[in-house]
Amino acid sequence: MTIDFEFREFYYYGKVIGEFTFDNEENLFKVFFDTIVAHKEENKDEKIFMVVDFEEMNFISSSGIAIFDKIHKFVDTKGGIIKFINLPSRIKEIFDFLKVPFAKAIAKSLEDALKNVR
Repeated sequence: MTIDFEFREFYYYGKVIGEFTFDNEENLFKVFFDTIVAHKEENKDEKIFMVVDFEEMNFISSSGIAIFDKIHKFVDTKGGIIKFINLPSRIKEIFDFLKVPFAKAIAKSLEDALKNVR
């Protein structure tokens, strides 16, 4: 699994590629943490806005779901906003079934995620 963030206009965009399992959770959290810290150092008072694209994620384990919940809470405590977009239907079904705590952060598309943010 890979994820890298790039800054676009007023938000960070990251695309998750591959399988998300317990084996790569530490790396994922580090990528998020490093991006948030760098943003805060450069833009002291500006809120961080992140969009995470799941279109190319083909598997997520239960520990992966827990990590995304943890990341969502972490971004929220730092005064930021995070949106998850383009969930493959199978992953969306799993999230719906489990009633994930971060369900309100899920958007259908990038356009939906960007609405009412600026």
